[in-house]
Formats: sequence, structure tokens, C-alpha cells
Amino acid sequence: MALIAGVQSQIIASTFSKNDTVLQRVTNGFAFVGMTFDIVGTSFGLFHALRAEHYSQRYKNELEATHKNHIELEDTVRKNGGLPSKRGDVAIRYYQSVDGGGSSV
Repeated sequence: MALIAGVQSQIIASTFSKNDTVLQRVTNGFAFVGMTFDIVGTSFGLFHALRAEHYSQRYKNELEATHKNHIELEDTVRKNGGLPSKRGDVAIRYYQSVDGGGSSV
């Protein structure tokens, strides 16, 4: 889009002084409005790309933290001799191992 705006600005520069007829004035006006929309569109695109980069970094950090917690939970399950028969037992064992065995869920 920025390249198109650059080309349009060069065309406008060469035709801007030619305002003899109504058609030439209208054509120059539309060219100027089109170039303005191209610049605004490029600016919004850049803004959204920067925001997307910010969000992708945040989600990457959250994913890495979740993966780390999953590995810690797997290690705790291995230390306790595998998966118990009830789901709640895994959470109890995990919290007891983290808490030092003092309390349960």
C-alpha cells in the first residue's frame, strides 16, 4: 500500500497543476483522496501488526509456563508411582508434594 501511495503521489505531483477543467479537478481530488486512504490503510496495517506481535509474545510466554507446569506435574506423578485410580488423588498428591505434605486440597 505504501508503494501505491508513493506512485499516486508522483502522479498527483505531475497533474496537480493542471486544473483547467472540472474533470481535471475532480480527477486530482479523487487521486488525493485515494492516496490518503492508502496512507491511512498502511498505518492501520502497521498498528495491527505491532499489536499482533505483542499478543503472540504474550501467548508464547503463557504456553511455555503451561508446558513447564505440565512437566512438573508429570514428574510428581512419576515420583508417586504412576497415576492413581481417582483423578482427585493426582491433585492431592501434587499439592502435598509442593506443600511438603502438610495439607490436602
